[in-house]
Amino acid sequence: MFLSSLAPKGGGDEPEATKTALNKALDMNLVDSKTIVFIYTDAPPHHGTTGGSSRAQEEKAIKEKDWIQLCKLYQQTGCRIFSFINTSRFEIASFYILLSAYTQGKVLRLRRTD
Repeated sequence: MFLSSLAPKGGGDEPEATKTALNKALDMNLVDSKTIVFIYTDAPPHHGTTGGSSRAQEEKAIKEKDWIQLCKLYQQTGCRIFSFINTSRFEIASFYILLSAYTQGKVLRLRRTD
């Protein structure tokens, strides 16, 4: 099974490379109207407001697609995105609320993740 082959790398830092992953899925034509995307995160994506040591590298790699453009592109595919977050911090949740709203998905806040 695909999911069982995944393993986390790194950790303990913010932000996450969520935007890179979403762009990669689009570039590889992995997304269509039958696609359901699940995002599990405890941090915001790389963005001008979120800082992070890798932000400049990520922005350079995907400079043509900001977060709003990415939300609109996913909306056009017809896929749905469900985001699982373990925080209520607005600076984290707001990105995923917007993404899920554009794609008619949902954001679910997990209260216990231990």
